[in-house]
Amino acid sequence: MRDKVSSFLDTNILVYATFNDLPQYSIAKELRDKAASKELEAYLSPQILAEFYSVVTNSERIVKPLSPGKAREEIDVYLSTFPMLKVKDTTTRKMVKLAQKHKVTGQNIYDAQIVATMLVNRVKRIYTANDKDFRKFKIEVINPFKRK
Repeated sequence: MRDKVSSFLDTNILVYATFNDLPQYSIAKELRDKAASKELEAYLSPQILAEFYSVVTNSERIVKPLSPGKAREEIDVYLSTFPMLKVKDTTTRKMVKLAQKHKVTGQNIYDAQIVATMLVNRVKRIYTANDKDFRKFKIEVINPFKRK
């Protein structure tokens, strides 16, 4: 059955679905594959793909990182498989308003930017392992790795 609620996949879902030696791999891969097959209506953004590249090519974060060429290949697949949310003129204004309202500082601005991109594009659900980072915003947050 197709889930018609517009959703967004956070970077960690893509990272976990890439490396089969990670404990989150099977859950992340299943979610990513449902989205790729359109069983789940899911979106990505340019920011997510930039974050993905940053993580998967970083030997300080990944034991066996991808080469830049392999990371590009993975991103090319995502670009041809998933619809991308548009970063509009209003996205930055929304990000700054969210940051002020929720007292966001430092690196957490990137979460506010994700939420702003989602909201400007009328997407209200995110799948992420970092649910605590997104709970303050008025969106539905699903951590597929938490046991119910």
